[in-house]
Formats: sequence, structure tokens, C-alpha cells
Amino acid sequence: MRAARRALTLLPLPLAVALRLPLPLPLAVAVALALAAAGPAAAAPRDPVAAEALFRSGREALKRGDWAAACAALSASQSLDPAGGTALNLAACEEKLGHVASAWQRLREAIDLLPSGDDRLPFARQRVAELEARVPHLRVRLASDAPPGTRVTRDDVEIAGALFGFAQPIDPGPHLVRVIAPGFAARTYPVLSHEGVADDLAVEPGVRLPEAGARIDRGRRTAGWIVLGGGAASLAVGAVTGLGVIARGNDRRTLCPDATCPTQGALDDARSVDAQGKTLSLVSTTAFAVGGAAAAAGVFLLLTSRSKEEPTVGASASSIALAPAVGQRDATLSIAGSF
Repeated sequence: MRAARRALTLLPLPLAVALRLPLPLPLAVAVALALAAAGPAAAAPRDPVAAEALFRSGREALKRGDWAAACAALSASQSLDPAGGTALNLAACEEKLGHVASAWQRLREAIDLLPSGDDRLPFARQRVAELEARVPHLRVRLASDAPPGTRVTRDDVEIAGALFGFAQPIDPGPHLVRVIAPGFAARTYPVLSHEGVADDLAVEPGVRLPEAGARIDRGRRTAGWIVLGGGAASLAVGAVTGLGVIARGNDRRTLCPDATCPTQGALDDARSVDAQGKTLSLVSTTAFAVGGAAAAAGVFLLLTSRSKEEPTVGASASSIALAPAVGQRDATLSIAGSF
């Protein structure tokens, strides 16, 4: 059974002799690191019988043109019992799916697995040379000020620290690079790779997250500003009506100087002015009371909108004092407190 897997190839393509080209040093290092990371998978238990069954299933899928099913079956077969023929078939179906980097890698795997003198070696070497120019590459550079513990993944596979700055071979199409760092929001970088193109991507973590002791209750803060605004408006009404009270008092003194009204008409006007003044005084007093209470409540909500976990710097408590005052010609509101 194993002989069949060693002998079969996917397509009756003509063979051509080609030299096995050496990889550029950075790419060679990157490939070596990637293969080292995949070491545990290579140590999986072998099952030649199941591998042969999967191989034949993959071959049938290839004949039907079902490239995805073929790759799935052949990949499973290769993981159970690696063989050069399986790797060659895998390279063919990966290329059909447009995965030129995966096809290139499978061809190199086949070269390593095929015995010396195998008549398929020249074909495999030629295909490696042909695909190498089509393989996209992605060089990921992590910001030098990234915090310790920062992790970078490409398509959910972590990029080892030694691979930063190296041009990694990847398949054409969309990819997603994600940066995760403690204390920072995760940040993603979409990448669209194209055949034969090398992309350079600089990455860094997202924005810094607020510390646990500095969380803000934004709903409470919003309510605080609303209540404080309402209090300010009420205080403004109190101030305006207070000025009205002062104006009515001036009118009363004009009509009846020295508290003596010279005529009955002046007395009647003075009584009307007194009634207006009392009404305005009541409105002013009420507005100041409501506005002062609302302003105090708004300030309290703002001061307490931070999480209880947040330490208060420079004070152990806060206090607010409101002091409205109406003079003869103006009205004032004094606010004093410690925060």
C-alpha cells in the first residue's frame, strides 16, 4: 500500500531537470523556525493503513476536481504517514486552490521525502523553482515600544519573536494580523496578499485601557452634568427674578418717597408694585432653593462618577457650600468647597 503512495503523482506533467536552488538566508531561517514550531505535529502516531485509505480517497476527489476535499484527505493522510507521493499530490491540489505558498512548501517536503534517484525529483525541483517567484511574502515588524507580553498572530497562528522582520511566505488572499498586549486594546490589521508581492507591515497594540482603579461611571457622570445644568438654569431664574424684586422696590420708593404716597393714584400703584415684588420674591427664593439643591446634587454625581476602586488623591472627603445673596442692585451665588 505504501508503495502506491510513494509512486503516484497527480498529473502526467513532463519531467524536467532543474537544480535545487538555495533559499535566501532570511527566508531559510524563517522556514526553519516554522518547521521547528511544527515539530510536535510530526511526532504524531503513524497509522499507515488509515493513511493509505485517506490517500485513495484524496486521489478520487482529485479525479472529480474536488480540490478542497482532496486537500483535506491528503493532508490527513500525510499527517498519519508522511510520504513523497502524498506530498506531491498535496502540492498539486493546493496550487489548484490558489495556495501557491502551501504548494511550494509541499513540494519541498516531497523533495526531502523522496529517495535519492527517484525519477520524480527533477519534476519536484522544477516546480519549486517555478512557484518560488509566485509566492507572496509578508514581513511583520513589531513596534519597539510594545510592552512585554505582546503577542502577534497571523490568521490565529502566533508569530514567533524570531520571525519579526523576516519575509514569511504566505498564500495569496486575505489575512488578518492581530496584536494583543496586556493593558491595551487588541488591534487588527487586514492584509490582502498577491502573487509575487512582498508586503511590509508595521504593527503595534491598540489604545491603552483604563486602569482598574480609574473606571468612570459614564451614566452617572452624564446625569451629573444634566442635573448641574438644570440647577444652573434655576439659579439664573432666581437671579433674574431677584433683580426684578430690587427693581420693584426702587419703583415703590419712587412712587412713595419716605414711605408716604402723595396721592391716591400713587398709593394704588405702590400697592400693585408691592404685590408684584412679593410674587417675584417668592419665585426668586424658590428658584434659588431648587437651583442650589440641583447644583449640589449635580456636583455630587460628578465627583462620585468614578469607581470606588479609584483612590482619591490629596483629599479624604469632598464638601460643597452654596451661598446665594441678593443685594440692592444685584444678585450673587457663591460656591465654595473642597474636592
